Amino acid sequence: MKEGIIPENESERLDALKSYDILDSLPESDYDEITKLASEICEMPISLITLIDENRQWFKSKVGLSTESTARQYAFCAHSLSDPSTPLVVNNATEDDRFHDNPLVTGDPNVIFYAGVPLVDKNGFPLGNLCVIDNQPNKISEKKLDALKILSNQVVKLIELRKANALLKKSKSELKIINQNLQDFAHVVSHDLKAPVRHVLQYSELINDEVNEGEKKHIGKHLQKIEDSATEALELIDGILRYSRSINSYDISTSNIMISKMIEDIFDKCNDSDHIRCIVCLDQNEINISRITLSQILTNIISNAVKYIDKSSGLVKITVSVDEENYNFEIKDNGIGIQEDKLGIIFNLFYMVEDRDLAHINRNGIGLNIVKKLIQNCGGTISVKSQRGVGSVFSFSIPKNAEN
Repeated sequence: MKEGIIPENESERLDALKSYDILDSLPESDYDEITKLASEICEMPISLITLIDENRQWFKSKVGLSTESTARQYAFCAHSLSDPSTPLVVNNATEDDRFHDNPLVTGDPNVIFYAGVPLVDKNGFPLGNLCVIDNQPNKISEKKLDALKILSNQVVKLIELRKANALLKKSKSELKIINQNLQDFAHVVSHDLKAPVRHVLQYSELINDEVNEGEKKHIGKHLQKIEDSATEALELIDGILRYSRSINSYDISTSNIMISKMIEDIFDKCNDSDHIRCIVCLDQNEINISRITLSQILTNIISNAVKYIDKSSGLVKITVSVDEENYNFEIKDNGIGIQEDKLGIIFNLFYMVEDRDLAHINRNGIGLNIVKKLIQNCGGTISVKSQRGVGSVFSFSIPKNAEN
């Protein structure tokens, strides 16, 4: 009996095999269907998907055989490792010098005929074989051997897809942990920052209450500046916490949403003025999308539109259209507009247009960055057009099959 030649790159081959994390895994129907098909196509009682590690050939899937593995030294498949480009066909093992006294030939399971095609991964490493076996001398036609090659390619694709899915699950799990840690960190930081800022507000109020009217004339303006700065800091901290919650949210669930109702509710929450009205134009009222994601996007854009309207008769027009691939949204307002040279940077985190006319408006430069990141996470796009003194138009699209 002759053992299979150990390849020169055996160490790298074993590393490649172990990277798939498939050895000793539970049975899977996708592989079992291939061995069953190979057995039927080639009209052989035994079919195996074998993987060769240091000491054994292990069967990922098997038809007509009960054992889980055999010693590598007896494995027919091990002979293919040194020449993975060529199928191994043994018509009668009892007459072959390599196998005639092999225990797998002389005893159970009586491997007399063998035809195996190497399972070669994308990097050229042979992992094992897809093989068919008979308990008597036999032959295999070129047509059946070609079918076996096609099936072996499918096995390799399954193995590599299995690895890709495992890596994806691991990445998603790690991402969820990272996102949770970021949210926890943001919450702790925000809490720790809020406490001293609140103290500043409290002390300034105490000072304001304790000083007499004469002293207030001298320090009143300074106290007011302190209070205004502290209030702005608190709003910024709340914005950072909201930003962390929004961009790190992990919501892939979708549901059917009546978009007109969502827009109406959001507009009512954002608008406390009688001089601003909202017009909604819809292709269809019911869409299937992530409620949480869309609500955050629309809330930020609509609240901005309302916030920056300076006309006595304000208008926010929202248009929703649907095509084969996307849900398309357009939010148009007649507000103060944005300078053309600022359009490219308004989505930057913490960016705020420097404008004296906007000094009275509470801003933190976070909302539009949240909007952009949420839309990008969906695989969508957003753009803006604006004319100073006329108004702005925000347009975005979200794919119908988006995972948010």
